[in-house]
Amino acid sequence: MIKNERQLRLTGSQLDNFRQRLTDIEKIKEERKGSTLIEIEENAIKSQIKELEDQVREYELLWASKTPIPVLQSFESIPRALIKARISLGLNQKELAERVGLKEQQIQRYESTEYETASLARIRQFIKALDLTVSDSAQIPIRDITYRDFIGRMREIGFDNDFIVTRLLPLRITSKIQDRKAVMTVDSSGIQVVENIGKILRLSPSDMIGPEPLRLNLERIGNVRFKLRKGANRRLLNAYTFYAQYLALIVLQMAQHLPIKSLPTNPFEIHQKIIGTYSSFTLENAVRYLWSLGIPVMALDDPGAFQGAFFHERGRSIIIIKSKSKSNARWLFDLFHEFWHAAQYQGDSGPDSIVIEDFENSLDDEERDASLFSGAVILGRPSDELVQMCIKKANMKIPKLKQTVQEVAKLENVPIDVLANCVAYRIPKKYNWWGVAATLQKPGYDIPQVVRDILLEQVDLSQVTEFDLGLLRRALAFSNRTAELNI
Repeated sequence: MIKNERQLRLTGSQLDNFRQRLTDIEKIKEERKGSTLIEIEENAIKSQIKELEDQVREYELLWASKTPIPVLQSFESIPRALIKARISLGLNQKELAERVGLKEQQIQRYESTEYETASLARIRQFIKALDLTVSDSAQIPIRDITYRDFIGRMREIGFDNDFIVTRLLPLRITSKIQDRKAVMTVDSSGIQVVENIGKILRLSPSDMIGPEPLRLNLERIGNVRFKLRKGANRRLLNAYTFYAQYLALIVLQMAQHLPIKSLPTNPFEIHQKIIGTYSSFTLENAVRYLWSLGIPVMALDDPGAFQGAFFHERGRSIIIIKSKSKSNARWLFDLFHEFWHAAQYQGDSGPDSIVIEDFENSLDDEERDASLFSGAVILGRPSDELVQMCIKKANMKIPKLKQTVQEVAKLENVPIDVLANCVAYRIPKKYNWWGVAATLQKPGYDIPQVVRDILLEQVDLSQVTEFDLGLLRRALAFSNRTAELNI
């Protein structure tokens, strides 16, 4: 964007140079017909010329045109709108400086960084001086706030310091505040980040840094059903649900090119389909199979909150799984548990729905059906039949179950770790048989990384904003392929 007459002159000189180079290339082309390198350079220069001509045209049409600036709908749009408004009024940087009582060099510094370091009070002053209108959703908070105070407000709703710094705040902000120990005031650049974090939590910038305590309203993200243990940390759970749902929306936006297919509900057909298509039943192949049905699968590595989540948004389903386990069997069990929910919602165009679960403590009929379905998909046969066989062989005695699970698995030629998970789900939680099941699990490879790498293969990264890409990259920070996000 051209911001002043000096930049206009420099752009004009650049255009002259590019046009002269284009003329030279056209002469060379006659001598080197068919040269691919010459054609590439020619196309690149034509692209540069068009871009610079568009910038010149924009500046010349805008200068002193008195063109009204549309009502500003987000804080992110304010910095460029300030520059455009000045140009439209026919004010140079010196004249604007005189209008607001500053030096011309300060206006130049502000505009060169698009007001990145301007305080909120200063931004309000420029908005008034240039007679801009800001919508209710983009109103600048009246009070200033330090980053330390803002981080404190995020802690109050459930996030801890490490999560705020490593997941919510972009590097350009964390690097800015580290040396100052977060005591510096949130500036123009920071309020844009605050606004974006507010989008995650469905709160306005004024809500985010205003004087009133933050309040999260789960109704703003759709119909949420929690299936969790009694002692769950509700503050963290509520806040993390907003975060996870926002990530789900990012991935769904990047996956909108995928067709939505009818989801099979016969677990044995799914088992055979995966083996028939990929030759073996592995976690990687299972994840690829779900993506082929139009269901994105995402793995997160954050501790606490929940173990699995199903989101049905805008007619499409997405699965999020989280587990400390390194067992393929455990991740497979959780994956198809959530797939069962997706199959129940297919074709549903009603209100967005979310199911948040802790698999070790969900014992209602619906979750029992999801567990039986998951076991049947993985084993390729009814899981409850094998579970009852184990219980009967142990004479209903819990201490003997570990041995009988191993015996039945060998006898029936099924994986011990998978059968152990099926048994754990069916045993009353007071016996905590999940702990025993964990001792029968076979450690696998870096499962979250495999799931994330498949996600990166499937999505279109060009579909989302820079902030959303940054948020996703930090969520996938443990994958060595996140450099592909290129931000």
